[in-house]
Amino acid sequence: MKFEAAVKKSGLTLEQVKDFQTAARRTWDEVGGDVLTAVQESGEGDSIPRSHVIEIVLDANYMDRHISDKSILSWANQPWKTAPKDLYEVKKSLILPSFPYTRYGW
Repeated sequence: MKFEAAVKKSGLTLEQVKDFQTAARRTWDEVGGDVLTAVQESGEGDSIPRSHVIEIVLDANYMDRHISDKSILSWANQPWKTAPKDLYEVKKSLILPSFPYTRYGW
């Protein structure tokens, strides 16, 4: 999904999207070292692809700590039973610009 389509589908303002992206970067800052250490210790190399970073950030459940506009939380944490089927894809598309590199590592 393209970024513009994700913004429209999310219903968030551009300021809220920026806040969501900032929370994503801060989450990676918080968990990235542990992730990369685990990858290295498992012998799987010393870097991971951007797609894995995005999935880890969204699945880490730490973004709530870093979102300053708390009105975003109800959108971001919709119960899976009632959330739009493509909510996860929308989230991935919204934070993709926050992670410009193809791989992340030491």
